[in-house]
Amino acid sequence: MKIHLIQLSSNPNHTKEISSYNDLKQLDVDYIRHVNPNYIELPPNRVINGEDNIIKMTKKHNEWGLTPPHYGCFKSHCQAIAAAMCKDHPTLICENDTKIINPKVMNQKIQEGAKYMLKNKYKILRFETPSHGDERNRGCNKQLTDFLWESNRMIGAYCYMVNPNEKAWWLDTILNKGWHAWDIFLNYIFQSEHTPMLSYKEYLTDFYRGGSIIDPDSPEKQ
Repeated sequence: MKIHLIQLSSNPNHTKEISSYNDLKQLDVDYIRHVNPNYIELPPNRVINGEDNIIKMTKKHNEWGLTPPHYGCFKSHCQAIAAAMCKDHPTLICENDTKIINPKVMNQKIQEGAKYMLKNKYKILRFETPSHGDERNRGCNKQLTDFLWESNRMIGAYCYMVNPNEKAWWLDTILNKGWHAWDIFLNYIFQSEHTPMLSYKEYLTDFYRGGSIIDPDSPEKQ
């Protein structure tokens, strides 16, 4: 199956981006680089909030506060999804520091997961694997196959696939539901609508260390 890949780029000359690019170019996908907008104005004040668990998650994972670069990152993901919805095949969206553990295995899982996602009408397939030990397994609450699970949360959003057959839902989500740090935004939307995510529980991806490109003052990507 044909698969597109859009990588969100902030600084193509940054060491992490170079390493990530070299990883992603080993995948059997149509690669596109999307340069993030340099957003420096005050972001819109329509920030999502809601249930207590979302508010607590916000406080835990957003210690530095929402900044213009966070909004720029949000807009980049939205633009990538809008582009993905114009295509006939699934699109993998990767941030600029995505690390592929084993490209050969990843190629197999991309194809396997894309077919399952389309057949069973899931909106998203998660490949991201947070480096927080057992925390990467949190939210995987229903086993579907030997490797695929349903989950109800995302920790990080540096590697995921979107279903182009869910165009109306995705466009409504990115245009009409407010904004937040991207992974917190997705968690809120999927949890509040009781919509499961499709997820791999295997250690397929990670991210290159060295601090956040969009938030240089942070000690590490959370």
